[in-house]
Amino acid sequence: MEYLMTYSWAILVIVTVGLVLWQLGVFNTGTEKATITGLTTLKPVGTSMVYSSSTSTFSVSLMNLVGTPINIEQIGILEEYQPLQCSDYMINDVAFVAPTTVTKGDAFKISANCGPKTTDDRYSATININYTVFLDNVETARTENGNIEGPVE
Repeated sequence: MEYLMTYSWAILVIVTVGLVLWQLGVFNTGTEKATITGLTTLKPVGTSMVYSSSTSTFSVSLMNLVGTPINIEQIGILEEYQPLQCSDYMINDVAFVAPTTVTKGDAFKISANCGPKTTDDRYSATININYTVFLDNVETARTENGNIEGPVE
């Protein structure tokens, strides 16, 4: 019984130290990828979510899967870890002016200035895209929402 108690305490200390080191990021290999939730009809293209520490910009490439051309009316990105409302929105590296038309099946890149971060940081960006679409000759307003998280590059 004495050996069992001694080994139990030793194992408990080792597990606790391991958990603390893991939470501090000691075992982080830097291979973590960005993850996305939401965004169902405007889908991300591959691993196209990037928060650049050198330019303080967040960018994501999306594809119009609505099935018809859309007119993007408004873009909003909130960086939740700082928190900071992003600004200077661009579509395909051109300043965003509403409405911007994206044809059916086309990919487009949204980027914005979201404040400085270092490569050791993480980001969590909530993205809201308001757009209109013509269905049966009726203009319909829609909103696409999502959350994108990942390491700063």
